[in-house]
Amino acid sequence: MASTTEADVDVIEHLERLALIKFSQEERDRLKKELRKIIEFFDQLRELGELKNIEPLFHVLDIESPLRDDEPRRCEIPQNELLSGAEIEQGYVKAPRTISG
Repeated sequence: MASTTEADVDVIEHLERLALIKFSQEERDRLKKELRKIIEFFDQLRELGELKNIEPLFHVLDIESPLRDDEPRRCEIPQNELLSGAEIEQGYVKAPRTISG
């Protein structure tokens, strides 16, 4: 079995290939520390054993956010004012490009 350091290097090299990037030595060292912390955390979770009967926690505090009821109503701004600065193409509002290329 590979040592922890060798396993860390293997994981980091795998991440580099997946993300198509190269990490600097400083970034590699930081990633090794972070990976060790993540693995230690999962080891702690593994020590807890079976959790089937534990209710999942969705929020730290047992509170609900007050929501208002949706009430449909007419927009008070005329459509021509709303669309005054918009670029219209074939009857649709043309939005700015989000992906270049």
